[in-house]
Amino acid sequence: MRREALPVRRWRCAVFGAAALCLAAAGAEARGGAEDMYAAVGDRVVQVQIIDVSSGSRAGLGSGFLVDAGGVLATNYHVIAHLVYRPAQYRAEYRTRDGLGGSLELLAVDVVRDLALLRAATLSAPPLELEPGEAARGERLFSFGNPLDLGLTVVEGTFNGYLEQSLLRKIHFTGSINPGMSGGPTVNESGRVVGINVSTAGNQVSFLVPAEHLAALVEHGAQAPGDWLETVAAQLLAHQEGFAAHVLAEPLVTATLGPFRVPGKLGAYLNCWGDTAEQDDEIYQRVYQGCRTTDRVFLNGDHFTGQLQFRHEWFRADDVGALRFYSFLEEHFEKPHLKTRAEEQDVTNYICETGLVAEGEFRAVTGFCARAYKRLPGLYDTVFTATSLVSPDQALQTTLTVSGMSYANAVAVSRAYLLALRWNPDPAEGDP
Repeated sequence: MRREALPVRRWRCAVFGAAALCLAAAGAEARGGAEDMYAAVGDRVVQVQIIDVSSGSRAGLGSGFLVDAGGVLATNYHVIAHLVYRPAQYRAEYRTRDGLGGSLELLAVDVVRDLALLRAATLSAPPLELEPGEAARGERLFSFGNPLDLGLTVVEGTFNGYLEQSLLRKIHFTGSINPGMSGGPTVNESGRVVGINVSTAGNQVSFLVPAEHLAALVEHGAQAPGDWLETVAAQLLAHQEGFAAHVLAEPLVTATLGPFRVPGKLGAYLNCWGDTAEQDDEIYQRVYQGCRTTDRVFLNGDHFTGQLQFRHEWFRADDVGALRFYSFLEEHFEKPHLKTRAEEQDVTNYICETGLVAEGEFRAVTGFCARAYKRLPGLYDTVFTATSLVSPDQALQTTLTVSGMSYANAVAVSRAYLLALRWNPDPAEGDP
């Protein structure tokens, strides 16, 4: 049964003859909008605490909110990741704004969209309703959470649409989401949840997971108890299949870099940049371009996955001599710029192979390195590098890093990347 929207406006009415004119009380609206929302929503929002079992101390803090009358709470996956990776070492508890608390049980996760469901057996309050429609740009929103362990807080902001440079649908929220607010709800003036607080870039640039993703997780319900890492691995493998298919659907888009054609902005989900560096004390001129996906999936600690990034560097050296120039390139080849962070317990060491390739007029020395995820079988990080061997005074060095893909898909993406590299000394007679 559909619940009534929460009352959030105060009205002032005046009677003129037989007609009544009701106007929103402007002063009360400006001061009372957030006040009314706090009163209506606050008892449905809790602090989520991750407790280290050995010390009994808090190891992490976030927020959550009721989505079901049975005590089911929603929060971010990154708030409760310790329960997935080290379930014997950590437990979860909740605290209400009135100081009441109890234990939490993990019910479901969506690692790709950074969502999780928990159950509080002793928490009884009406759940928040999820907004089924889309907000309008500029619409007034209210974000709830527990920033920096300062207690329940409401932050007023605006809806600014969905991120364009993203494969994973996210809302751009103009409001200050701070540490500790992760997993809290952002509601509209009707009190319905539009999004879930997930991250911030600072300066009131924040991001929300759209409520539609939470609705899907709630509809799916509790996942079978067992090894949560198996659930996470299955979700990541399914996600990377779609991502790889998207990348490989068409020949890679290319761009010009000096006398070379190189992979360019493959899609709107990439953020690209470039610059030229030329210094008097250097023996070469360097022009570089780079792109990376704006999305990444949090796993645990400093370990993120699900990214694709590449960097091209065009070197040109005059009056240096081929021997000295190639010696410099060989040294530079050993130091790829793009790296992904992970702890020893998460990944194996890289295993690398080198070789020589010739694709048309493009010749290069290449390297391909791969490391496996220890706790998420079937997933790999790979690094592909290539240094051109087509000119004694200029060269291309390029690096492609892919994280969280199956080995077969990572090889296929690296192969497509290699095939997009071309030597093009005279663009007027070759590629456009």
